[in-house]
Amino acid sequence: MTATPIAPARAPRPGLPSPRTATTAWSVVTGASSGIGAEFARELGRRGHHVLMAGRSRDGLGEVAADVAASETVAGDLTDPADLAALERSLAGRDVELLVANAGSGGLGVLSDLDVPTIDDTIAVNLTAVIRLCRAVLPGMLERGRGAIVLVSSSAAAQPAPGNPVYSATKAAVENFARSLRADVRSRGISVTCVRPGYIRTAFHARHNEDLRHVPERLWGTPHDVVEATLRAQRAGRAFVTVPAPRLASRLYAATAPLRRR
Repeated sequence: MTATPIAPARAPRPGLPSPRTATTAWSVVTGASSGIGAEFARELGRRGHHVLMAGRSRDGLGEVAADVAASETVAGDLTDPADLAALERSLAGRDVELLVANAGSGGLGVLSDLDVPTIDDTIAVNLTAVIRLCRAVLPGMLERGRGAIVLVSSSAAAQPAPGNPVYSATKAAVENFARSLRADVRSRGISVTCVRPGYIRTAFHARHNEDLRHVPERLWGTPHDVVEATLRAQRAGRAFVTVPAPRLASRLYAATAPLRRR
C-alpha cells in the first residue's frame, strides 16, 4: 500500500516524504492503546502508513493493531526506565517519518495530595519520555533531511491550572521544548507541531476521578477531531493547534479546576 503523505513534499517546507519513499518508513505513536493515540494509529493506517504503536495495554494495542494493515506493537510502561530503553532500541535503525508523542500521565491534584511516585511518574511520561523519544528518532530524520514530530500537550499548559500544578507544569514544559526543537530543526527539513487538546471524550477524565458534568457540550471534542486538526496543522506547517475552541477551552479549564475533583 502506498502511503498518503501528511505534509507536502515540495521544498523547502519541512514535512514527510513523498508516497514514493513512504512505503519503507514508519510512523510511531505512543499511548496508542486507547483514546487519542489509538485514533492517530488508526488514521495513519487508513492513510497507508506503517505504524509502530506503543502503549501500556497489550490487549488494547492488539485491538488497535487489528484495524491497521501494516503495524507493529510494543507494550510497556514509560515510567519504567527499562521499558523506555526498550522502545528506544526498537526505533534504532528504522526510517521513522513521523513521531506522535501522545502518551500522557495525569498526576492530577493539588501538590500536597500527590505522593512522590505519582509526581515522578507524571514527569517521566509527560516530559522525560517525550524528550528521549525525540532524541531517538532525530538522528535518522536529520540524516534523511525529512520527518515530522507531533507533541501532544494540553489546554492546561496555556495558563496556570489551579488544582493540577504538576500536570500543567509538565505540559507547559512540553510546549517550550516544542518551540525550541522546532527552531533547531525546521531549516533541516523536519516539522514540529504541538497540539493542545481541551476536553476530549476519552477515558482519561474518568481514570482521574474528574467530575465534568458542568462543562458545556460545545467545549467537548472527540479523538477524531484532535487527529484531523493535528494532521491538517502539520500539513500546513503550523507550530500549534488547539482542539476544540482554543480560548474558551483553556479559560474554562483553569477556572473550573477546583470543581473537577469529586
